[in-house]
Amino acid sequence: RGRPAPRCALHRVAMSMLAVQIGLMLFALFTSGLGEALGYYFVYRTESYKKLKRNILRVTQDYAKARRDAAAANDEKSKAAKNEKRLQKELRLLSGSLLQMRTRVMMLFSVTMIGLVWALNSACAGIVAAKLPFEPFAILHPLTHRGLAGEDYTDCSVAFFFMLCSGAARAFTSKIWGEKLPREVETLGSNIAEIQESLKAFEERM
Repeated sequence: RGRPAPRCALHRVAMSMLAVQIGLMLFALFTSGLGEALGYYFVYRTESYKKLKRNILRVTQDYAKARRDAAAANDEKSKAAKNEKRLQKELRLLSGSLLQMRTRVMMLFSVTMIGLVWALNSACAGIVAAKLPFEPFAILHPLTHRGLAGEDYTDCSVAFFFMLCSGAARAFTSKIWGEKLPREVETLGSNIAEIQESLKAFEERM
């Protein structure tokens, strides 16, 4: 009769970990959503951002036409070729400006995350959030085992588990609600048709 006690204790520990994990995952989703809301309030809803985005859409359409004209002319010194290079340079400058504005949102979110991790580490010191399936490299112990007692380095701290959840939640919320510049515009891919399709989808999301 005395044997089931350790099993019940392990069950309670597992349920306690599960409760902590669910709470941290929900909190990560909340903070990621809050980050998107702040980004919209401080950057994405501003007239300067919307104007910059409209200019990118316009220049991209002009650039697509210029590329077709340059290909038809088949002469690097032609007026069409020079116009293509000018528009390509303009598109790169506009895309760079847009990315700089989006960087403000990333910086704001990063500062918020640092503060949250510090607060969680202080408030939840000694609480094991999960068991890692392997022992991390020694260089990672101060991060994965931060605030935990003992030398079982498969124990995962609350702060580290929250960071993992936040990374996944950030990707999820950005994909659904986030203001994302199409990758093709950032890299100025060679396929103009794909660029136009991405920008059209980008405009429809707004």
